[in-house]
Amino acid sequence: TDKKIYVDFWIDRATFVIRDQRRTAVSARQSDVYDLKSVTQLIETVRSGITQETARNLGALRINPHDYLSAISAAQLLEMEGKYREAESFYARVAAQVTDVPEAHYHLARLALVREDAGAALTNIRKAMADHEDVAAYQDLLGCILRATRKQKEAATAFERAAELDPDNAIIHYHLAKTYEALGCTEDAEREMAFSGNQQAAPAWAFPEDGSDSAGPLVAATDSDPIDDSPAST
Repeated sequence: TDKKIYVDFWIDRATFVIRDQRRTAVSARQSDVYDLKSVTQLIETVRSGITQETARNLGALRINPHDYLSAISAAQLLEMEGKYREAESFYARVAAQVTDVPEAHYHLARLALVREDAGAALTNIRKAMADHEDVAAYQDLLGCILRATRKQKEAATAFERAAELDPDNAIIHYHLAKTYEALGCTEDAEREMAFSGNQQAAPAWAFPEDGSDSAGPLVAATDSDPIDDSPAST
């Protein structure tokens, strides 16, 4: 087939360089074009890289079962392969073995929310935030969990705190806009949505877009399939 995929993306880097004592603009926007053959090659390259990196991390864990950095890395790679239950078991292992690794509880909360276990999600995000309430990502996830349990006002408070901690994060403003909308705060919702409209990537978490106020499971934009009990490939 002669069909092609055109991909525009943005790189987080400086927008200028200094050359010959002159400031020259550099676009953060990049473009790639893929045909069927190049897409197939890209998929195989990514799969091979994930397999090799997973093997490396599992090897490190065999040498040192308490290497929590390798455990977290292995869990993230397992998620990329769609092996969510296995990933969750690695996060749980880290959370049980190491006392001050809030990101393990954060990931456990995130995965619990995706599989619609709001109770486990709330328990783990509270643990992650025990001594780390000033982390915007944690406040943002707390807001997502509270919204999923229909606690809109508490969710708004969490999103507002997240926005204070990371005011330029358009994703957080998007979440806040959707929550204001659910609360009937139209002007506040429009203001936050206008800000989020400037973002250059899809939200990390998605609320229902059917116009309803249902607060069903929130799904990571890079992980659109819900978690099930059987391993799946992405």
